[in-house]
Amino acid sequence: MVIAVCYSGMGEATARERVRLGAEVHGVDIKRSPVDLASFGEVDLRETAGIDAALEAIGGPLDASFYCAGLPQTFPNLEVMKVNFVHMRHWNAQVADRMPNGGALDAAKAMVKISEKRAPLSLAYAKRAVRAGMQMDLASGVEFERFLVTAIYNTADKNEGIGAFLEKREAKFTGR
Repeated sequence: MVIAVCYSGMGEATARERVRLGAEVHGVDIKRSPVDLASFGEVDLRETAGIDAALEAIGGPLDASFYCAGLPQTFPNLEVMKVNFVHMRHWNAQVADRMPNGGALDAAKAMVKISEKRAPLSLAYAKRAVRAGMQMDLASGVEFERFLVTAIYNTADKNEGIGAFLEKREAKFTGR
């Protein structure tokens, strides 16, 4: 499996847990991960050439992929769009070429079950973005994602999630 952005946060936690469970985990990030990975590539996810080179070095086949990257709105708009949307799609397309049919299905189902318990509103928005985004051109998809991100930033669940993370406690989401 491969994880994009494994230096900290949810990417590091995902890498750490998958390694603990015995998975062969390859990671990429702009900073080296503290997790003992099968391989690591230093990559700036704002650049497609770096993504391509890192995935080429990892090879395949890959059974799962976790794209844990996301720049906040404090970065320049173009960089946010590249990392959070355009290059995420590029990453997924490149990884899909290295995955056997259905390779990530079990992992995806497991992640959905975890997400359903922890952040129901985020999961609902993510599903909405995927379903609607598949029917849109790139510009419309970016605008729709911007709308959803803005909408979720004004929720009690967002505040609870950030508070729980900073206080290092389990979040109690309400779906509001």
